[in-house]
Amino acid sequence: MNQLGIGMATNTRMYVRMSDRISSDVSGGIQAVISSDNLVKKVWDGIQLKTMSRNPIKLTYVTASAKIYNFGEANGQLLSDIALFGTNGILLGFNKLIGNVPTGMKYSGCVTYHIYTQQPRTWIEQKVTHNGLYKIEDTALPGDTLTLRICFINRGSSDVGQVVFIVKLSEGLSLVPNTTYLYNICNPDGVLMPNVLDKNGFKVGTYGPGATAEILYQVRVDNNLKVGVELCSKAFVYYCDGVGGMDSIHSTSVIKVVSDRTKEVLQKTAKVQVTEDKKQPKDGIGTISYKEGIYTGELRDGKPHGHGKWTDDKGFVREGNFVDGKMEGHFVCFDEVGSWNEKYINDKRIFK
Repeated sequence: MNQLGIGMATNTRMYVRMSDRISSDVSGGIQAVISSDNLVKKVWDGIQLKTMSRNPIKLTYVTASAKIYNFGEANGQLLSDIALFGTNGILLGFNKLIGNVPTGMKYSGCVTYHIYTQQPRTWIEQKVTHNGLYKIEDTALPGDTLTLRICFINRGSSDVGQVVFIVKLSEGLSLVPNTTYLYNICNPDGVLMPNVLDKNGFKVGTYGPGATAEILYQVRVDNNLKVGVELCSKAFVYYCDGVGGMDSIHSTSVIKVVSDRTKEVLQKTAKVQVTEDKKQPKDGIGTISYKEGIYTGELRDGKPHGHGKWTDDKGFVREGNFVDGKMEGHFVCFDEVGSWNEKYINDKRIFK
């Protein structure tokens, strides 16, 4: 490695410089530099990394992954992580890592190390309901109280921290005090949150890859609103993206104010007309009245037990497993608009 190509390269060192993040706007690079006392100039090589993704990507060195490979006694030895990325670099060598490298191809070698990428990718959805069926848009009478649900998922490969939920409500909507609940892995049954969701919001911690959070809250429609007015609740989630920046996502629910007559017409249109066969057996397959609606499916002792469908009085259908007359497990639900999934344990819907 010395300048003349003869003798011994001494105090031979190598260090690495690496960008910590890349994005669609800013490319990054990884550069390796080798020096010795016999070299007039340092030698280096590198690569450029680019991405077309909207979300930035963090580059991270894999701890204890750097090794030297050659035909000498130093072959396969681990290299110091700190020194490799430090100012002076790591000492190289053929038999011992003391900086001495003889001239010639038989004394050549290479250094390998690993990096991995981390990318934040989050998802949010807010829906509203006045009757238990969550939709992007719903209707309300003046003075009605409606429930909204915000679902947040970290779908990326890195943690997102300092997660904050905030909601912006249209004039004519107000947050109902003491109705805001947080559901996550630490609070599967929900925990009551402060009444600040529509103000500065609140922090809910750090969420790793695949982690989820749900917020349930209620709003009240003003009594004096005119029919036809459309109100909005816009849910925001702010977070530290895990690669050195802050980001946010949002989802909007729309509430249309209707008259009492309009609401009745909507309910009648959605209602499915079904009848009960009074002669159905207590066991086997049959149709019976169930929860202000009609159940069709497997029966035991005259109660839903096994696979079946329940159509409620508004025409919403839920298909799944029943145990001794109670809904149990995952249900596929649908109406004339679309389908969705719900989970029940001992007849109680689980919001997680």
